[in-house]
Amino acid sequence: MDFSKLSKEEKGNLAVELVKSLKSDGADISTLKDELLSVDLKPDDSGRVRTGTNRIKLGQLENDIRRAVEFINGPLHSAFDELGVEFSFELVKDVFSGGSKFGEVFNSKLHKDLSLMSIPASRTLIENSARDGLQEFNNVVSDGRSRFGYSVFDFITFEDGSAVFSDDGMSRLQDECGIFLSDPEEISLYSAHLKACAALNDLFGGYARMDWHKIFDFEKDGTFKPSPVYYDVLLNGIKNAKSKNDGKD
Repeated sequence: MDFSKLSKEEKGNLAVELVKSLKSDGADISTLKDELLSVDLKPDDSGRVRTGTNRIKLGQLENDIRRAVEFINGPLHSAFDELGVEFSFELVKDVFSGGSKFGEVFNSKLHKDLSLMSIPASRTLIENSARDGLQEFNNVVSDGRSRFGYSVFDFITFEDGSAVFSDDGMSRLQDECGIFLSDPEEISLYSAHLKACAALNDLFGGYARMDWHKIFDFEKDGTFKPSPVYYDVLLNGIKNAKSKNDGKD
């Protein structure tokens, strides 16, 4: 197999399956840690390393995007229909950005409708009705602009004539809300942090306690040392956790 042609996701899935296989054979997988961590810390094209996701930002933006989709497919779509203008993603983005394309389409339609009328009174009635309808349309658009920024269109697409927040859009949003490091010293510290977590995971095997930190103490020089603990109790908890985790594989 040519591993160089595999995507990062494919390599990750392969690594997971390899680790599961080795664990089931009772092999010592500690030698794989550095290599696996180095894959996680591979910088992107701009030299950054992703450490996580800003969950608050993600939640806020996702809520805005979903509400924007509902607004576009609901009140805004209805406003297009009231004017008799074809609803399209191009025109939706145009009215949100304050462009001129929608105005050109509206005026062209109005000119065509008026050209079919030979009676001046009828022409005036149609023109006044159209202008009133345009004012109502602009009110709807103004409401949308005040609630949603144009940036929502970075994550929204159109499918079958409707605005959609797809899985691809969610993936782009997660990238947008990523937390990144670019300073080499910070990346090195993050790598050490990951290795410390891996060591703790090996020690506890998934055994989580709210007071787990109490089993550590410090020397006068600031280095860690074990605190006095009841190892029989701790070991029993670790064994139970490992037993539960092994059952999930």
